[in-house]
Amino acid sequence: MKKEYLDWHLRDEAAQGFMKGAAEPSQWPHVSECNTAKGMWDTWKKIHVDNQQNINVHYSFEELYTKKYVDGTPIADHIAKMLDIRNRIIAAGEELPDIHVARALVLSLPKTQTWELIKIQLFGLDKLTSEIVSTKLQAEANRRTREKSSTETALHTNSGKKSKKGKGKSNESSKGPQPDDVCRYCKGTGHWANKCPRREEDEKTKRGGGESSNLAVGNLRNLGTREVGQVYMALRGISSATADVLLDCGASAHMFCDQGHFRSYTANEGNETISVGDARDVPIAGTGSVEMRCRLPDGIRTVVLHGVLHVPKLAANLVSLGTLQRAGAKHHSHEEGIIVTLGADELFRASFPTSTATLYYINLVQREAAFAVVASGSMRVWHRRLGHLHLDAIRAMARKKLVSGLDITSSKEYDHVCEGCVLGKSHRLPFPKTSSTVYSKMELVIMDITGLMSVETWTGRAYAMVVIEASRHFGVGRLLAKKEEVASTLKDVVTMLERQSGLKLKKMCSDNGTEFVNSIVESFCRRNGILHETTVPYAPEQNGIAERSIKTYFEMVRCMLHSAKMDLRYWGEAFMYVVHIRNLSPTSAL
Repeated sequence: MKKEYLDWHLRDEAAQGFMKGAAEPSQWPHVSECNTAKGMWDTWKKIHVDNQQNINVHYSFEELYTKKYVDGTPIADHIAKMLDIRNRIIAAGEELPDIHVARALVLSLPKTQTWELIKIQLFGLDKLTSEIVSTKLQAEANRRTREKSSTETALHTNSGKKSKKGKGKSNESSKGPQPDDVCRYCKGTGHWANKCPRREEDEKTKRGGGESSNLAVGNLRNLGTREVGQVYMALRGISSATADVLLDCGASAHMFCDQGHFRSYTANEGNETISVGDARDVPIAGTGSVEMRCRLPDGIRTVVLHGVLHVPKLAANLVSLGTLQRAGAKHHSHEEGIIVTLGADELFRASFPTSTATLYYINLVQREAAFAVVASGSMRVWHRRLGHLHLDAIRAMARKKLVSGLDITSSKEYDHVCEGCVLGKSHRLPFPKTSSTVYSKMELVIMDITGLMSVETWTGRAYAMVVIEASRHFGVGRLLAKKEEVASTLKDVVTMLERQSGLKLKKMCSDNGTEFVNSIVESFCRRNGILHETTVPYAPEQNGIAERSIKTYFEMVRCMLHSAKMDLRYWGEAFMYVVHIRNLSPTSAL
C-alpha cells in the first residue's frame, strides 16, 4: 500500500509540475494552496470556465432580446439563430421559460405593416410558445415565396420575343433593307445599322487625329448642371457607373441599384423597407444624391437628383417620372421617346434602345477617361477620398493637374482635426535616452524580477529579484523559488537598506505585475508611509534602471559560466557575485 501511495504521489507531483509549467506565471498564485493536480485543475476550471460562462450568459440574454430580423432574408435562419441563443443560455445553467423565447421571436420582427399584423395575431393567442411562433413565421415566409412571380417583376419586363436585328419584318436577309425597316443605330428608316450614314460619320470622328474614343462627346457643348427636387435612392454594393437608367412612371421614388452614380451617400441605420410589385419588401440601404450626365442634341446636361433611395435588390436604376413632376419638371412625347424639361431647360431624353423595346432608357454619356475623377469637393472630402493623404500632396496634385477632375471647390485650407488621422496615425514618442532627475539618498528604490529560468539552481531557485537604490545605483539581489516570495523578500530588503543607510525609504517603483501590486505590498507601504509608484502598462522603459541592471547582470553571468565551463545550475551563485562586483565598480550613471 505504501509503495502504491508513493507511486501515486510521484505521478501527482509530475502532473503538478507539468500543469504549472504549461500555465502562465500569472496563474500560479491561484493554485498556491493546492496540494494535488486535481485540486489545481478544479481551481483553474472554476476561474476560467465557470466564471466565464456566468459572464457570457448575460450577453446571451442581451442578444436574445435585441436581435432583429432583416426583412428579405431567410426566416428559417433567423429562427435557428434565436433558438441557438436559447440553447446557450440553458447550457449555462440559467432557467429560461419558453414564453420569453416566443416573445423575443415576435419582437424581433421588423416594424412594417405586414409584420405588425403578424405580431397582433400572435400576441392574441391564448397560448404562446416558441414552436407556435416558429411555425407561424415559417408559414408566412412560405406564403410570400409562393406569391413571387418567376417571370415578371415590377421593375423590368421581358417580352420573350427575338429581335429582328434591324431588318424590319422580313426574315430573308438577301432582299436587302425595306422602306419601313428601322435602323438600330440612328432609329431612321430605309436602311440597316451596318450601312447607317450617321454611324459611319461617328466612327470617322472617333478615328480622326488619334483622339480618344470619346472625342465626339468632348466636342459637345456643356449645358450646365440642374438639380431637381429631392429623390429617394437604392444601392447594390459597389458597381460600375455605366449601368442603364430607366425612366419609370410607376415608381413612387427615385431608386438606384448602382452606387457608382452617387455623388454623396448616407447609410441607413434603421430597418426601412420599400414594397415592390411582386409584394416583396426590400430593404433600403441608404439615401444620397445622384449625378447623371445626359446626352442632348446640342450638348451635355448634368442632372443632379437629391434624396435618392438605395435599394440593393433592385434589377435596374429607376428615375421616377412622378417625383420629377412633383418637383416642377414637365414631360412630353416625341417620335423617339420622352423629353423631360425643367422651366426653359431640357433635362434629358429617354428613348427605346431597340425597335421592339417598351422601356424608356435615359440617354447618358459614358465616362470620358478611365482614371478621371468625376465629382468635385472640398479639401475635407478629397482628404478622405484619397485615403487621408497629407494636404500638401493633394494641393500639389490639384495645382499640377495630375488627376483629371480633381477640383477643390471650397476653401483649400483644412482647418479641422481629422479624427481618422488622429486615431490611425498617432504613435508614441520615444523615451529620452538619459534622465536629468537627481535623487537624494533613499528617496527611491526600483525593483524588478526576472522571468522563470529554464534551469533551476542547485537549491531549487528559479527567479532572480533585483532592487536598485536610485541615487547611487546600489543593487541588491535575491534568489527566489517562486513569485509568491516577492512580498516577504521585499520587506527584508527595504528593512536592510533603511538600517544600513540610517534613512527611511520614501518611494519605490515597479511594474504592474501581481507580485508587486497586491494587498501585502500595499499594506506594507501604507503602514510605513512609502509611496508605491507603478509604470504605465506596456512601457518597460519607465522602469529602465531595473531592466538595464538585470540585462547587465545576466550578461556577466553568462560570460562567467561559459568561460569557466561551469554547470548552468550555478547561475544563482554567479548572479549574487555579479551584483556584489557591480556595487564595487564605477558606473557612468554617477
